[in-house]
Amino acid sequence: MYIHVKNRFLFNKISYLVRFIIIFFCPLFTFNIFAEHTNILPTDTKKIESNNGNNMFIVTHEDKQTSYALGVSLGSYIKHSFDVQEKLGVLLNKEEFMSGMKDSISGSLKLSDQDISNRLNVLEKKLKQRELMLLKQNSYENSVKGEKYRAELIKKPGVKQTKTGLLYIINKVGTGNKPKCDDKVLVHYKGRLINGVEFDNSYTNKQPIWLSLHNVIPGWNEGIQYIGKGGQIELIVPPTLAYGILGAPGIPSNATLIFDIELLDIKSI
Repeated sequence: MYIHVKNRFLFNKISYLVRFIIIFFCPLFTFNIFAEHTNILPTDTKKIESNNGNNMFIVTHEDKQTSYALGVSLGSYIKHSFDVQEKLGVLLNKEEFMSGMKDSISGSLKLSDQDISNRLNVLEKKLKQRELMLLKQNSYENSVKGEKYRAELIKKPGVKQTKTGLLYIINKVGTGNKPKCDDKVLVHYKGRLINGVEFDNSYTNKQPIWLSLHNVIPGWNEGIQYIGKGGQIELIVPPTLAYGILGAPGIPSNATLIFDIELLDIKSI
């Protein structure tokens, strides 16, 4: 369900990566320390005595495969992060990245903690600036494409436009009273972009959805009131009546949205 989403937040890639590493690896380190002090070891790990009396452990084949799988998982995430940053025009040296990983594990860092913090802050600021630039560019392009799409659509028979800029096509009027702006409605619907990409579909779960009209986007609230129970309507919603410049998950900034709605029931509040 996306029609309830009101805001979109910029994704902080560096902070997310740091949180991922902390959350994922801290339990592993904690377990190792606990095991060392309590002699509780995995059943497939062998313990032997070294010449100087210190404990040594033989890593089994399963341990190696698990370690490799963990490395692949983390590496895949980091690769995705690199790819996203490259699209934003931020190119990082992968060899130096790997060198930093190795030095961190071995405890032999070439930079001070303050230097590392400063450089990460600069990178985070740069990523936010580039992402904002890209957002503005995409927002403008989507706005232009949407205006052109709606201007062509209004010329077609059966398409109506309201004072707010909402376009709609009534495929079936329905019967009985029409919903009011603060009613609850039971609906089936599909949502897509003007390029045909579908971002929401209640039919997928084969279960209609009850919605409070005071919680939905303005285009929905206005458009659903043109049909009665059993009615079907297609709404072409400009960004000013949808998610505007912020967009939503799966919905770009300033996107014109198309909804095919089937009104199944109405409940007055």
